[in-house]
Amino acid sequence: MANVLGQHYFTDIYRNSKLVKYLNLPTEYHLSRRGNQAVLEFVLPLAEPQPLVGKPFEISTYDPNYFVDMTYKGPTTLHLPLVMAQQCQAQLDNTKTGHFAAGLRVVTR
Repeated sequence: MANVLGQHYFTDIYRNSKLVKYLNLPTEYHLSRRGNQAVLEFVLPLAEPQPLVGKPFEISTYDPNYFVDMTYKGPTTLHLPLVMAQQCQAQLDNTKTGHFAAGLRVVTR
C-alpha cells in the first residue's frame, strides 16, 4: 500500500467541483491475483463526514503514468454499502478521458 499512497490510491473524489479529502491510510485493503491481473481493493474513509443529500460525488480512478489499467466490467463491479444504496445510486462511466480510466457518480434517489 505504501506504493499507492504516493499516487493517492489512484483515486480522486470531487463534490461540487471541489476535491473531497480522505484519510491518508485505508481502513481496509487487500491485494490478490486473478489470472495475470493484480486486484487491489481498499476502503478510503473521507476525512470529514459528507451529507448524502445535495450535490453528487464524482469518484475517478486513474494512473498518471498509464502503467495501471483500470477496468470495470459493468455497473455491478462497483457497489455502495447497503445503508448508502437505500438512499443513493451509483452510475459507472467507463469512458476513458485523459488519464482518468473511469468515473463513478453517486447521486441521491
